[in-house]
Amino acid sequence: MGKNKVTEFDGLYQGVEERKDGIGVAYARKGHYSVFIKMDNPVEQYAADINQYYETATLFENLLKTMGDGYSIQKQDILSRQSYDPKIDKDAKFLNRAYKNFFRGREYTQIQTYLIITQEVKQATVTVYESKKEKDFWIKIQKVRDILEQKKVNYKMLGANEIVEYLHRYLAVNFRKGAFSFENFKSMDNYVQMGKKAFKIIDMVDIDEVVLPSKIKPFSKEGDYPVDLFSFLGEVPGADCVIYTQNIIIPSQRRETAKLQSNLNRKKNVKDPANMLAAADIQNLINDLAGDGKMLVHANFSIMIVCKGGERDLDKPFNFIEKKLYDAGIGISKCAYNQLELFINNFPGNQYSLKDYEKFLCPSDAAVC
Repeated sequence: MGKNKVTEFDGLYQGVEERKDGIGVAYARKGHYSVFIKMDNPVEQYAADINQYYETATLFENLLKTMGDGYSIQKQDILSRQSYDPKIDKDAKFLNRAYKNFFRGREYTQIQTYLIITQEVKQATVTVYESKKEKDFWIKIQKVRDILEQKKVNYKMLGANEIVEYLHRYLAVNFRKGAFSFENFKSMDNYVQMGKKAFKIIDMVDIDEVVLPSKIKPFSKEGDYPVDLFSFLGEVPGADCVIYTQNIIIPSQRRETAKLQSNLNRKKNVKDPANMLAAADIQNLINDLAGDGKMLVHANFSIMIVCKGGERDLDKPFNFIEKKLYDAGIGISKCAYNQLELFINNFPGNQYSLKDYEKFLCPSDAAVC
């Protein structure tokens, strides 16, 4: 992480308001504004159709292309432990009543997916309201809704109260049904203690030493059976909650392509094996961008583990996730020392607070996998 650690948890949002159509908008401290979409994953957990995984990756890539420069998409998958509490009708038959009561109180994992779309506001001494830019934002949000409906994805645009509850639950790191409360933070180098709970954020990519597979697909295989690439997140031992966050920020494509070309020219001028290999990789990327219509994006991926207890209780789930990621060819960052900073920068709608050393450049199709 950076030299200057974040030690203060300050206000992250200016406020949340609701439009006449019932859609809520959250305004971050720096002026960026976001809408929140709660959605069902298009692929069922145990789907055996490989094409569904590719179609879902294509869906999210189309959403990125629809938004374009100056926007970001943050996808959060929240896997939380819940207690089964069925509702029983007064006129329910005896066997139905007995069946539901038998399973009452059983623990299960609930999966919730949120898509947060944010428009970037250029930082200046004075922030100026641009009505044209806001109008363009809402036009693109409608296009996103049209795409989701066309692909028959079940979704809901969150209102202001729902956004506020979601942000508060994220702050409390509590997604169990029912009432919840806030407790004091105590930030350590490797985890954060919050009352009787502790959580740790795994930054999945170290940009100083990127360990990723040379080729990646939106699924993996258990034997001959296709499963989600990170299906193991639903089986993390000892975790009360696991939050997987994908941050994908779309920069100016012209500017990033020009940087790539400049870097390519520098690599070609130094005739050594390492530079020649790097030049070949950059040239292949430029060719893909030109020929296949791909986009360049800044990406950040992280996994938050929440446990009841302290640091020792985090060891077992952390080691489990680290091993599973290495099995997938992914080496996690060894420099994630400022856990509070990671927590703040992964807050819903706060992805533009990510520092340069927390993001890496990659093609959009690889980022959505």
